[in-house]
Amino acid sequence: MGFLDSIQSIISVYLLIAAGYILTKKDILSTEFGSRIAWLVVNLTFPAYILSALPYQFTKAQFMESAGGIFAALIATAVLYPLGYTAGKIFKVKNENMGVFLALFVYSNVVFIGLPVNQALFGDSSVAYVLEYYIANTILFWTLGVYSIQKSSGSGKGSINLKALLTPSLTATVVAIIFVLAGFKLPEMLQKPASMLGSMTSPLATLFIGMVFAEMKLSDFKITKDFWAVMTGRFVISPFAVFLIMMFFTSFNAERQEVYILQAAMPAMNQVTILSKYYGCDYKYSTILTAWSFVVSMIALPLYVISFQYLF
Repeated sequence: MGFLDSIQSIISVYLLIAAGYILTKKDILSTEFGSRIAWLVVNLTFPAYILSALPYQFTKAQFMESAGGIFAALIATAVLYPLGYTAGKIFKVKNENMGVFLALFVYSNVVFIGLPVNQALFGDSSVAYVLEYYIANTILFWTLGVYSIQKSSGSGKGSINLKALLTPSLTATVVAIIFVLAGFKLPEMLQKPASMLGSMTSPLATLFIGMVFAEMKLSDFKITKDFWAVMTGRFVISPFAVFLIMMFFTSFNAERQEVYILQAAMPAMNQVTILSKYYGCDYKYSTILTAWSFVVSMIALPLYVISFQYLF
């Protein structure tokens, strides 16, 4: 894909975000409806997309080769923890916010932004690579990520939430992998509706981001030292760490490397804010920094697309 095509693809995503923003401001879409969109994407349309697409995009041999990608993504995500902790100390993040800060620093918004951006840039061929990164990101988030958020609650204790790993999206991924290994595909009667539902994932997820922006006030967007710490992690340290790790996996093609770097440069995960509120942390702290990460990503992502013209 050429440079102009890449920029146009990103702009098309931003236009859908703008549509969600405008419709919410005009009270056509509501906060309650936004919550339902989020539920639908995570629990229905994205799992349907995985089940309908993965068995058609992967052969057994191709999937076995993708295990190296999942391993690379796990390493890239795990190394961000000590880097994030160091950054937190340098920027003097409060102890009561450190766990939430680490979750914001380390984990990417793979589904709501990562999937539509990569599909717009590379087409459906990128979905397999998005899923590789998603599996690694999800496993570590629902274990180490939840542990760190719980530590921020003030209880002084945290636990690895293995049960929470069994989300519909990850469960669908596991089932789809079993289908690939067994050479099984959904019957046409199920494949067609699953594919139709799955095709709704990117537009719904993108509209949702615009709705989130519409709920924020201009006064919320204050630039603090924590802002600089999280944005440096999300858009500089994280993608650079992935880039360095990709250098050790010489068998990875250019598209896979580009997808991984873009995934690492995505905004913070929405789930960080949801879990911050659930565990009694300072969820406003998380909400503001997550919203900021969406704003900054609109500048950072086109810059990464430009850099790809010279790196790959």
